[in-house]
Parts: sequence; structure tokens; C-alpha cells
Amino acid sequence: MSKATQRREKKLAQDLRNLAVSNPARFVHEWDTMLRYWTLEAIRRGLLAAA
Repeated sequence: MSKATQRREKKLAQDLRNLAVSNPARFVHEWDTMLRYWTLEAIRRGLLAAA
């Protein structure tokens, strides 16, 4: 994993931690959105691999 990716993931984790403390409702919304897109990406990649 590149250093840029590590920095991005570290910043994302910190932002999510801060959001969970400061605004739990917004955190749930952001987390659900991220999870939905990750799921769609996994499905897309699975379909590409099966083709």
C-alpha cells in the first residue's frame, strides 16, 4: 500500500472518529453511504471477474 493511500485511510479514520463523537447521526449517514458504495463496487468487480 502506498504512503498516499495510508495517509488517505488514516485521515478518513480520524474524520469518522471525530464525526462519531460530534455528530452521531451524520456519522451513521456517512457510514451507510460508504458501505453502500463499497458493496456496489464489490458486486461490480465480481461481475467483471466472472465475465
